[in-house]
Amino acid sequence: LAMVAAPCIVLPMLVPALKRRLSWEVRKGLHHLHWVFGIALAFHAPAVNIFWIMFAVLLVYGLDALYGLLLKAYIIETAEFTCLKNGVQLRFVNPEGFRGGG
Repeated sequence: LAMVAAPCIVLPMLVPALKRRLSWEVRKGLHHLHWVFGIALAFHAPAVNIFWIMFAVLLVYGLDALYGLLLKAYIIETAEFTCLKNGVQLRFVNPEGFRGGG
């Protein structure tokens, strides 16, 4: 499983031809295969402590994602989109309670 998941995670971000062909949503979806990769790696060598290491990594990642989903989501009332030569610029006023800085 890990050997199948790893190229699906990495190649769409690394190979320019794949990056152009696949939409951002598809690439983002493929990137979520990191869960499969992490779980497969955890069970790869059960005789050593890789299970607990990968469990800790996935737990921290999962808790961070949950924190971001539940406590760092804001509603943007008004957004302004501006077409640029090679993309789109999005501008909005930070919502009440938002604190920047990472």
